Amino acid sequence: MGTGDGSEMANHNPDSRFVHLPNNDGHLEPSEPEITEDVDTLVDQYGVGIDTHSRFIQVCVFVQSENQILRYEREFTTDWTDLTASRQWILEVIQQHYPEIHSFHYTIESTGTYHFPVLRALKGAPRVMNPLLAGATKRKTDALDARLLAHHDITGLWNESFLPGDDMEILRCIVKHCAQKRREATRFSNRIGGFLLRFGHTITSYSKIGSAYTQSIIEDMIQGKVPDAPGVCADGLIPEAQKMLDCMLKDWKKAET
Repeated sequence: MGTGDGSEMANHNPDSRFVHLPNNDGHLEPSEPEITEDVDTLVDQYGVGIDTHSRFIQVCVFVQSENQILRYEREFTTDWTDLTASRQWILEVIQQHYPEIHSFHYTIESTGTYHFPVLRALKGAPRVMNPLLAGATKRKTDALDARLLAHHDITGLWNESFLPGDDMEILRCIVKHCAQKRREATRFSNRIGGFLLRFGHTITSYSKIGSAYTQSIIEDMIQGKVPDAPGVCADGLIPEAQKMLDCMLKDWKKAET
């Protein structure tokens, strides 16, 4: 919380830029203390919106206060110290008006994997949404995007998102990695088939590269042999082609493991 000397919540990272600084008396100053919306249409005391990028986040907090919606805005870098400082700042803004609140909810877009560190640092009750569902602001800026997300949050437009634990997260990464390896293996297999066709060999039209039969024939061809098998051209392979086919086969085997 603030110390009253106007220096509270100074970011440890000098790259962070403040949108609004505290007053001399140590109280946070809202950016626009005006009635921005009929409070009767709102469903919560506050709303937090976070626009996420690779190097910084833009945070907007709406707070109901005496029939007004006060807006607080600030930018933080994605350095871990800054991200944890953003949580403290958000709580300080909310608790200035609602001291009994010790955790908070917020709305944030799923932007690749950039939002994962933010979720881990802020904790709380996030509402993670697809960017395509957010809607577009008339003027595309980070501040306006954060304000729109804060509006979604204060009106309760989205439900709280389920966040998997670390055990489930690593399982999801393993499954995704295995699927990527299968796709790589398929690409390497197709490359081998196309490469052999350039030299008149149609063996992959008769059997898949994954079969032990096909692999044994390809390995013979790499060694300069001309196996008597369907799809093998009598011309064999020149030495340079043998070396390249050997590299491609190794790449395929690596992707398969």
